[in-house]
Amino acid sequence: MTDGLQRPTVSGQRSEGELTQGASKLDMDPPKPEPSPGLPRQVVYVPSCVTRMMGPSRSDSETASVHEKLLSLFAKAGYEVIYPEVSPVHAALLPHS
Repeated sequence: MTDGLQRPTVSGQRSEGELTQGASKLDMDPPKPEPSPGLPRQVVYVPSCVTRMMGPSRSDSETASVHEKLLSLFAKAGYEVIYPEVSPVHAALLPHS
């Protein structure tokens, strides 16, 4: 039975596990980076309007905001969070916000 739609033909199909030409397998156990001695574990975080406004929907089982989750991850990784001073005027001009 046909639906009348044209389907593209696929040539040169690969078997499972075979890679596309030029591709390399991902290392599923990459070496873990070592912290640089003497450097503080700090991160600059600029929460944008978008991440503060968007959050879980009412139907989600997760209730934490993006901001709360990110701060939790930073804390677990041992990072001190630095908030730059941003005026309300400049906050609206932040890239991607």
